[in-house]
Parts: sequence; C-alpha cells; structure tokens
Amino acid sequence: MVKEFFMYDRCAIENAEVWRLVSAHLVHLTPMHLGVNVIGFTVVYLISRKYVSGGEFITKSVIFAIAISLSLYLFSPEVTYYGGMSGVLYALAAWLAIIVSEKKRAMGIAVAIIFAVKIGYEHFSGSIVVYDGFRVITDAHLYGYGWGLFFGLIRPLFRRKDGTAARLIG
Repeated sequence: MVKEFFMYDRCAIENAEVWRLVSAHLVHLTPMHLGVNVIGFTVVYLISRKYVSGGEFITKSVIFAIAISLSLYLFSPEVTYYGGMSGVLYALAAWLAIIVSEKKRAMGIAVAIIFAVKIGYEHFSGSIVVYDGFRVITDAHLYGYGWGLFFGLIRPLFRRKDGTAARLIG
C-alpha cells in the first residue's frame, strides 16, 4: 500500500528512507483521521493568515514535521510507526499562540495554557488515547508543542527593527 511507503517507520528511516520524516505527517490511518486533521489544519491556517505569511506557515509546517519526526526517533524509541498531522498541529498552535500573544497577550497565553493542560493530561493521566481504533502517539503532541513554543519564542530574534522578517539565506 502507498500509506506504508510514506509512514514514519523507524526501521525504514534507519535504512535511509529519510523522506518519511516529512511524509509521515501527510499519511493518515483512516478517512476520519484525515478529515479531523484537515479541519484542524484549515482552522489553524485561517487564524494564522492575520499574523504570518502563507510561506512562513508552510515553511514552519515542514520544519515542525522534521523536528517532530527526529524527536520521535531520538527520544521515543518505542514508537516504531507513526502517521498523522496532529503533532504538526500542536506545533503550529503553540507557535501561533506565542505570535498572537505579542498583540493579544491574554488570548495567546490562554491558547498556550489550554494546549499545555491537554498535553499534561495525556501524559500524566496514564490513559491510553485511542482514536478510530489506533493508539494516538501523544509524544508527537508533546514534541510538537515544545518545538512550536521554541520557534515562537525565538522568532523575534529574526525580525528587523521595522517588524519585517529578516531573510536568513540570500
């Protein structure tokens, strides 16, 4: 199946199938899983348009996908397979919460806290989250949230005095 060729597969990545670091976040286990993630991605994108360019949004989505996959690989060896966009959604939400808090502090902080509480519940409740018959890899949520906060917090370091984004290359 095509899905298996693109999923995060620890053994395949160890055998140089590095495209899986990105493609795993585009593969979904069921149509419902895909639908929920597409709705979430669309909502986050529509909110982001007020604060960041489409190019910055897509670039960060790819960076987050790679960072999450590498984090799963390095820090969650028990995760042998992964597919889905939820980790990237958590990263984008955390990143945008920091950006939004620059102008609407209370709203940005509230969003960050809501996601932190949800992640804390997932990790410390001891419950195994099952979605559509599959175990949710909550580590992807945790890593995504962490990477989103990190990139949100360092973003001002890459801004010019006039508020525009500094080009890092070229």
